[in-house]
Amino acid sequence: MALIPAALSSNLAAALELLALGSNVDVVAVYDGFTQVFAEARPMKASVRETSRIMEHPAENGVIIADHHVINPVEVDLSLLIPVQFYGSTYAQIRQAFANATNLSVQTKTGVYLNMVIADMPHEENPDLYDAIAMLLRLKQVLLAPGASTYSPADPANLDLASGGLQSAAVLGRKALAAATSIASYADLGRLL
Repeated sequence: MALIPAALSSNLAAALELLALGSNVDVVAVYDGFTQVFAEARPMKASVRETSRIMEHPAENGVIIADHHVINPVEVDLSLLIPVQFYGSTYAQIRQAFANATNLSVQTKTGVYLNMVIADMPHEENPDLYDAIAMLLRLKQVLLAPGASTYSPADPANLDLASGGLQSAAVLGRKALAAATSIASYADLGRLL
């Protein structure tokens, strides 16, 4: 039997450790930035829904016209199994991320889905799984609209409408009278024709 030198033995042990580490990397995982969260919760199944809404409009001849579609936010249902030794701390982490609407990323085999928040977090506690908790996380993508600072109306006259709600009753009365006069004159015009 040949003896393995100590230096070669330690290098071999390090290489085996790296190989073992590579086999434990999660294919499906949830991240907060670059840090994996809920790592003790074992993902069992991931269902990704990428859907759209087709915009349909009826035409005068009775045909329904579909002219474009709107892409809906991505939803991911993630079935998790949390072992008994971790369910106290992991469940608390998940609940905290849910309550804070923490911006998460979900990695699956097909891609990484960004800007996801936990929408639902139901779980089951039954005697069949006495040493674990089954949880179904529903994560939904949050698509943010541009803020008020980036908005500019097409007509520059409509730029400052913030003071519109601060009008006095006299100003509102004059506007209502002008609108009523306009409607009355339009009705008189209809009788003349």
